[in-house]
Amino acid sequence: MYAILIADNNKALCEELSGDLDWGAMGFHRVVTAGSFPEAVHMGAELKPDLALIEGDLDGGRGLELIWLLQETSPQTLVCALLRPGETTRLRDYMRAGTRDYLLKPVEREELRGFVHWALTNVLVHIASPEASDQEADPVLGVSGDRFSRTTAKLISLVHSSYRMPLSLTELAGTLGMSSKYIGRVFRRDTGLRFSDYLMAYRMRMARTLILTTREKISVIADMVGYSQPNNFYIHFRSYYGVSPSALREGEAAQEAPNEKSV
Repeated sequence: MYAILIADNNKALCEELSGDLDWGAMGFHRVVTAGSFPEAVHMGAELKPDLALIEGDLDGGRGLELIWLLQETSPQTLVCALLRPGETTRLRDYMRAGTRDYLLKPVEREELRGFVHWALTNVLVHIASPEASDQEADPVLGVSGDRFSRTTAKLISLVHSSYRMPLSLTELAGTLGMSSKYIGRVFRRDTGLRFSDYLMAYRMRMARTLILTTREKISVIADMVGYSQPNNFYIHFRSYYGVSPSALREGEAAQEAPNEKSV
């Protein structure tokens, strides 16, 4: 069973988020809210939550500080930042602090549900059972992560946790304190793929799951998997799967799910 901390100055929003989903049915035995930075620090130290939703503008911009503190006192906590559209320019700062993903305010219920589902199936289950993570095959490469160098494993982990964000090899190199050319060579040596190809392939798989399991608009799904320009998403999806997103959803393709195109 898991615990979640929701920290936002807007207490009404805290209550809304805590009541939006059936947390108990998803395995959360405690859902705790905090309406200020001091309260969030206290609750975080006491609860040591598995998942935390943190307002970036908490108490006038102390959300980033809270994330740093949480990672020090509870490094296993998976942090999701709650950001206003203008705050996304600081995504690199949030990633360095340990943020794994973000949701834009006002938070839509389906986006929250999608994030929690991803967290449960891709991260929290491995924290609860670390041995499972070692044995699981990478969804794009089809081999377990222990085959890769630490640099490549770290890049793959960042893609899995942050694929919704605007990612670039240059930005990630800065986060890791390495040369982009170096980590690009290492990644290609270990995987046989360029980093950009791997990122695109992972996003396509996440998009396909959302298309088949939700009724969200395709343009919204494109944004959810990291595409600010829907046209680019449509082009990549058709190239990768050989079918348009809408045709996949409507069942106009073959009865069997289309095979992924090699990257």
